[in-house]
Amino acid sequence: MPDLQYVPKTTAQTWLLEICEKLVEQFVFHVSNVQAIGEQTQELQPRSEGAFPCRDVGCSRELVYFSGRVR
Repeated sequence: MPDLQYVPKTTAQTWLLEICEKLVEQFVFHVSNVQAIGEQTQELQPRSEGAFPCRDVGCSRELVYFSGRVR
């Protein structure tokens, strides 16, 4: 990291931009199969919509949120 007291502001900005570009390239664009992740997301989407049946024995309620089902 450049010492901000002794280097010009543009040098520090360039350094930070290069670090950010490396991180984005490594962790965002390095995903090997982006299309497969998109398809899996679309496949799981309908499962999160609709009512969830109560898991208590003998209960016939349907809950809107999954969190209410597991409590």
